Amino acid sequence: MTPDEFRGRSAADLADWCDRLLAEVPAIRPMGTALRANLHRRQLLAVYRLRAARLTVPGLALVGEAAHAVHPMAAQGVNSSLTDAETLAVTLTATGDRPDDAGVDRALRDFDTARRPHLDHVATVSHNAARMITSVSGLPRLLGARMMRRTAANPRLLGLTGGNLSGTNVRPLSLVDRMYQLGVLADRHAHSPVPAPQRSERR
Repeated sequence: MTPDEFRGRSAADLADWCDRLLAEVPAIRPMGTALRANLHRRQLLAVYRLRAARLTVPGLALVGEAAHAVHPMAAQGVNSSLTDAETLAVTLTATGDRPDDAGVDRALRDFDTARRPHLDHVATVSHNAARMITSVSGLPRLLGARMMRRTAANPRLLGLTGGNLSGTNVRPLSLVDRMYQLGVLADRHAHSPVPAPQRSERR
């Protein structure tokens, strides 16, 4: 990718780009016809993140993309939405079979308290990963490429990063982990398994 690779391009430019892409990436050649047919509908999505200031008010909860969103490349929207639904179900179930209005509102507050920090962490990780991958110039590109190579070669870091990006096993990377990603330090535990998430961690 180069800066403004898709902006202000003619149909012929895009057709040439598509030909190069299909030649260089054999795995997507079966989609070539559909890709060519829809080049005129291309979308440029800025790297972004958002979360509603509050996920609940009395009697109402926001879940999924009504409450939060990040760039789709981060690929964590579905996981976060499913965890929203699971957490909301757990907090409402805890009120019993016939909760009154006060019990429901308390459950909604518990949902908000449980989800907001989790969503903020996952959104930050996903947003930063999207920016790192889409950076096309300067130091961010060099550092991003180095960190991705080091992470991919380290099964422990890869597991941690995957869990953080997906939101299924949130374990923030430490400063030392960042040093491992940059290659400043050697990780003696690179092949140690990442602990599986406990059910409470997913709430």
